[in-house]
Amino acid sequence: MRPKFDYAELRARIREKFGTPEDFAAAVGFLPAEIRAKLSNSAEFKLSEIDRVCECLGIGNDEVDSVFFEAK
Repeated sequence: MRPKFDYAELRARIREKFGTPEDFAAAVGFLPAEIRAKLSNSAEFKLSEIDRVCECLGIGNDEVDSVFFEAK
């Protein structure tokens, strides 16, 4: 069974910088359905995608664990 992660912090940062997950998806190169699936734990983030997201949202290395890997 795949672990479920709490993306509340990631969602807040997306809202703050882009307004909607769809606008964020376009900026990072995801399809809107892909970002919805990832944020709802239906699909996993790849490490390369985490790197792109962090760069786009200004997430530092010291924040990655709390933004992406907090368990529900």
